[in-house]
Amino acid sequence: MNLLPGRQQGGQFHIDGAALDVPPGVEGDLTLGLRPEHAQLADRGWPMRVEMLEMLGAERLVYGKLGNATPFTLRLDATLPAPQPGEQLHLAFRPEHLHRFDAKTGQRL
Repeated sequence: MNLLPGRQQGGQFHIDGAALDVPPGVEGDLTLGLRPEHAQLADRGWPMRVEMLEMLGAERLVYGKLGNATPFTLRLDATLPAPQPGEQLHLAFRPEHLHRFDAKTGQRL
């Protein structure tokens, strides 16, 4: 699971120089969790800079960064065109796939 430390205020999660749109919820210092298979490519959404690809047969893992330095892993079907290192992608997700954790205790909220 991608674990993203940051701060939620209103409908935005602030992480490492980026403000990512998220559904409203608990506010303050949080860790967001999102599994690699629960993010999809979109025309607009969370920006991710591609760093590396790992080909795994029927799927590929795309490793990159959200904001300035927060690591993120995306799982894509191998039938989709392969993104290239340095390319910026945009990610979307369904709200029910987003997990919120207390930044201090790690407890799911």
